[in-house]
Amino acid sequence: MSTVRRFALYAHSEAILQTLLCSEDQKERIEGVERILAIRGEGGPDTQLGDSSVRTRRTPDINCDASSIGDLISWSEGVSEPPLTCFLSTSEVKNFINTPMEVLN
Repeated sequence: MSTVRRFALYAHSEAILQTLLCSEDQKERIEGVERILAIRGEGGPDTQLGDSSVRTRRTPDINCDASSIGDLISWSEGVSEPPLTCFLSTSEVKNFINTPMEVLN
């Protein structure tokens, strides 16, 4: 586990949220949307956008007992939404509840 923890950048909140939004499992997409809304806080559903400022990336602590991707890290501090959703309104982000996000090459 020490090697996994040392190279856990793949478990940064941005990557986990992106994975949740692209999931075929609607429960995972709902979790991803709810976490993004919590990060954004209060705002108008059609006007509020995510924070696209430069962020500090810190390798997250991994929960070795996690049974789902959403439990892999602590969501209490230092989390940010994926860059691909920062320019989407809150209403657009909520659309991922019904349809998985598709990331084009």
